Amino acid sequence: MKNKKNKLILDIILSCMMLPILLSCSKDLGFMTEKEKKIPLNTLSFLDEEFKESTSWSNEKKLNSFSKTKIYPSSSIRKKQKIRGDILLLNKAKISFKKKNFKSSIKNLQTLEKEFPNSDILNESRFRLALAYLEIGNKRKAYTKLEENIKKEQVPSEKAIYLSYLGRIYESENKLYKSLTYYAKAFSISQNTEDNNLLSSKLVNLSEKIDPSHKLVTLTNIFRKKNAGPYFRIALIRKSIRGKKLKTALASARIFIEEYPKHKYFNEISALEQNIKKNLSNKLLKIGVLLPLSGKNGKEGEKVYRGIQMALSHLLEIRPDLQVELSVQNIKSTEEESKLAKKYTYEIINSSNTIALIGPLFSPAAKDISRISEEKRIPLIIPYAPNFKMDKEKKWVFRNTLNNEMQNRAIFNFAINRLRLRRFALVHGRNKYQNLMKEKYQKIISEFGGIFTKIVSFPMTANDFQSEMLSLGGLSDSQLRAKFPRLSRKSNFRVPLKFESILISAKAEKIILIVPELPFYNIKGILLLGNRNWNNPIIAKHTGSYIKNAFFVDGFLHSSKKGIVKRFVADYEKLYSKKPGLLEALGYDSAKLIFSAIAKGKRRKQDIQKYLRNLKEFQGVTGRIKGIKNNDFIRELYLLKFRKGIIQEVDMIFP
Repeated sequence: MKNKKNKLILDIILSCMMLPILLSCSKDLGFMTEKEKKIPLNTLSFLDEEFKESTSWSNEKKLNSFSKTKIYPSSSIRKKQKIRGDILLLNKAKISFKKKNFKSSIKNLQTLEKEFPNSDILNESRFRLALAYLEIGNKRKAYTKLEENIKKEQVPSEKAIYLSYLGRIYESENKLYKSLTYYAKAFSISQNTEDNNLLSSKLVNLSEKIDPSHKLVTLTNIFRKKNAGPYFRIALIRKSIRGKKLKTALASARIFIEEYPKHKYFNEISALEQNIKKNLSNKLLKIGVLLPLSGKNGKEGEKVYRGIQMALSHLLEIRPDLQVELSVQNIKSTEEESKLAKKYTYEIINSSNTIALIGPLFSPAAKDISRISEEKRIPLIIPYAPNFKMDKEKKWVFRNTLNNEMQNRAIFNFAINRLRLRRFALVHGRNKYQNLMKEKYQKIISEFGGIFTKIVSFPMTANDFQSEMLSLGGLSDSQLRAKFPRLSRKSNFRVPLKFESILISAKAEKIILIVPELPFYNIKGILLLGNRNWNNPIIAKHTGSYIKNAFFVDGFLHSSKKGIVKRFVADYEKLYSKKPGLLEALGYDSAKLIFSAIAKGKRRKQDIQKYLRNLKEFQGVTGRIKGIKNNDFIRELYLLKFRKGIIQEVDMIFP
């Protein structure tokens, strides 16, 4: 009859447990209706009835049970013989304790320990002494006595009681990790069914309160093969469900099923695992990631991918209810690999629940994948490919990059519209690419109302720039004295120049050779401008004070004081032990753009596409975005300069 009653109760518990899971499968956890929000949080957990919040033990009840069950070696008290001194002291202590005269009880028990160090009732004496200390609030001495008993006690059932009370003391101090440790040890050796029920409830309920969560994981691993292990695992599952971390709950449920096949809750956990899996499959959203992760550009692809992973981690910290997964393919950006790139892209798009794509990294693959994106009507964000020619007619393709045009527009916008400069000189390398860039510089500067009054090029192999300095109008000291014989050496005379600023378009190894030549040829007091090639500490190291008048732009600065950047850099360093750069930042923001749409309820391809196309305000680690132009996101760039040899942020500026 009792077994039938227990089975009926278990069936009711199981029904109550499964109902909310089944309900949640048909609803979106991230976007609950007002009616659903009124459902108590505990309906998302399971076995709540089985593990009701437990109450503490009653000292008196326990002590009575000890004498009835002969747990303590107090049988000698009842023997018909002359009463021993140690027993007499113990009886006095008992009477004092019952009358709540705890100090008198403590005094008698201390005397017992001092005068009868070899007594066979010392364990009981120490235990009662611990309880008396506990009653007067001296928890330190209480657990010291309990620790003594734990070390000396050989009977498991009795040791379990001492461990339980130590757990109770730590619980009263809100030291949950220590408390759970002792409760778990007690549970592992206890032979009392009533105590075990109480301890299992303690383990599950207290575990959900422990913070941070990794401490619970530690306990679960420590007691994995002990009796307490399954209950810590159940607590992990419940805590994950309450926190809407269904993936974590699923993983814990699967470990429980694998490791505890004979446990009494095996069937319940198995059923729960199936329901969580079904729940996740209905809600899972996939983001296709198409990047080169091996070969020639594998390192660059890995950097972008790390940024994407960081963005997903940050999303799930804020919105653990969202079920988002990255579906990754190794897409190499070469003409030879284009067929495979197309194949992998179609595979990702055709898999269920893929709602957006991120990638590729360079132009050859971008050409094919952007065509597929438009054909399949799925949003695609290209996280770099600066030289890829964007088709403004495409409606589903976007790019989040930093190209030369953006940098040039930003630096000329600053120089012309803020500093009110108009006349510029250009110093650039002499090759096909730089000649093409020269034409773009001229076009951009004219749009802003400026003009190049001097354009000087240098051979790519040059290490001496005398001819270039003279072409700019510079003069060596001897030439200066010859041209201006009456000029005093102490005079602050400046060589008359036809420009107010110089744009030096070169790599860092050339910049460190060019800049020191300027003052040598008396080109002083001139503002220097540059692109992201200037964002290199080696320039400050080799040019010193010559660069104090230099301004340049970049798409990311890892030493920025912005909160969003500091968090990104700190979290990245924890994982990879290095600071992130531009590619990691572009990957992070590209993913964050899609995730921000999902977090706002955009779960269909067309909704995400519409969100991106109409985007007006977005804050990323690479700057603020205020819209799109020709399918490129329009965003701020970092305006930088050197101060005392350190690269520092001056402002943010739009191109």
